[in-house]
Amino acid sequence: MDSWRAVSIPPLPGRGPEPYVHDTPTGELVQVAAGPTATMYACGITPYDATHIGHAATFLAWDLLVRAWHDAGHNVIYVQNVTDVDDPLLERAARDGEDWRDLAHREIGRYRGDMEALRILPPTRLVGAVVALCAAIATEYLSRVFDVQAGGSDLIFPHHEMTASHARVALGDGLHARGEGGVRAFARHYVHAGMVRLDGEKMSKSLGNLVFVSSLLATGTDPMAIRLAILAHHYRDDWDWAAAGLAMAEQRLARWRAAVDRLSAAPQGPSSQPGARDPSSQARALTGAETALAAMRERMADDLDAPGALAAVDGWAEEVTGAPVPPTDARVAVLVRDAVDALLGVSL
Repeated sequence: MDSWRAVSIPPLPGRGPEPYVHDTPTGELVQVAAGPTATMYACGITPYDATHIGHAATFLAWDLLVRAWHDAGHNVIYVQNVTDVDDPLLERAARDGEDWRDLAHREIGRYRGDMEALRILPPTRLVGAVVALCAAIATEYLSRVFDVQAGGSDLIFPHHEMTASHARVALGDGLHARGEGGVRAFARHYVHAGMVRLDGEKMSKSLGNLVFVSSLLATGTDPMAIRLAILAHHYRDDWDWAAAGLAMAEQRLARWRAAVDRLSAAPQGPSSQPGARDPSSQARALTGAETALAAMRERMADDLDAPGALAAVDGWAEEVTGAPVPPTDARVAVLVRDAVDALLGVSL
């Protein structure tokens, strides 16, 4: 099954720290990548309706992990399934008098478009369950032992425990038999994202209390504002989608872009403005950008702390927009713009 188009990740100076994330079974922060190649399997959509904000928040969480892995120097193999045959899909198709295959095809296409608009990096493989079962997909494309099983917190039990049990029965258990490093078959670690609510109720198709990504995009909402509205919440937290949160994200996006634009528009040659070409001023500005990059990397390595990373960029933007004379070293704007793109996936 085709994935969606990938955006390029700007190269950053140096290398980011190894990301540590919360392992659900142990409750500890762990370094989840076991080697040079990081591997992850994520449960995907059941395509009987459009992508809602809850979906977007979950897949954005795994996008942050993939970006942190890349920044730390890993190759990444990321597999995501699509449950393109399931009771809800068949029931929706029967209700609407539509062939279930046509329904699945249309909604998978809409999902791809939503993910692309939000600049979520595509999985290495997007695999439909029509030709395989969940545990079989993970072990077929990632091997019998892989780094991370990811999904929403509503999948912890019974779904993830059952798929792990299926794999261990089928493939054997390394704790009791010779296997890969004596590790239990299936995932080494489990990472789960919180639920998004609307008016205090979990956003779900069964309840019908959904905010669709495609609907927001159709009204002209900047997809980067949607992304920032989600990033304002830690991926493991349960939280409420609200118009006020989106408005705050739009304001934040405008502030960041204004800061980058101010630096980009500053004269890069001789200037009569006092301090515009002061070497010490330029050095401080570049150091401020490097400090922002270091803070973003530190926050993302600490359980994908996106709100903390946003705060680091907020501080940088406030300094830039509040300075009486913008620095004229173009590297300042480029470094922060690329860091925000590479680590947070936000295009400025």
